[in-house]
Amino acid sequence: MRRLFLAATIILFAIGTAAAADSHQYNGTWVNTDTNTNGLTKVVVKGAGGKASVHVWGKCSPQDCDWGWLNCNSYADGHLSTHYRSDISVRNLTITMPDSGMLMVQMHTHFIDNSDRSDQDATYTFKHIFKPVQPSPKPLSGFQVKPPSEEPTGKY
Repeated sequence: MRRLFLAATIILFAIGTAAAADSHQYNGTWVNTDTNTNGLTKVVVKGAGGKASVHVWGKCSPQDCDWGWLNCNSYADGHLSTHYRSDISVRNLTITMPDSGMLMVQMHTHFIDNSDRSDQDATYTFKHIFKPVQPSPKPLSGFQVKPPSEEPTGKY
């Protein structure tokens, strides 16, 4: 019995480790490849150790609607899922990465506002936005170079 428990624990740990190893690949800011979308426009994902959070924006005017941050469920096959609830709908999001540098969000919308609208399904593709890092100048061994000045020095 003890060996069976140990084997089950090892298998569950391995499954959890696989999910943890994959969640970090989603990290970053993602923008919709369709600049004319009427749906999701931007997604930010932060994940580590099998846990992930997602921040979503949807198309609105004059600026996009901020849906806020939510925790995600992380699965052994590498996908993430979460759901957003508003007064009018529940939106279930499934997030995958079919190709490196591309993010896919499948969204199922169920309306809860008694409007009798049918459920809607949509799929959005996002590209990863890389922000260049601007290195700041550092003094060399305690010696600081004075920036050039426009004032005359008196020396010609």
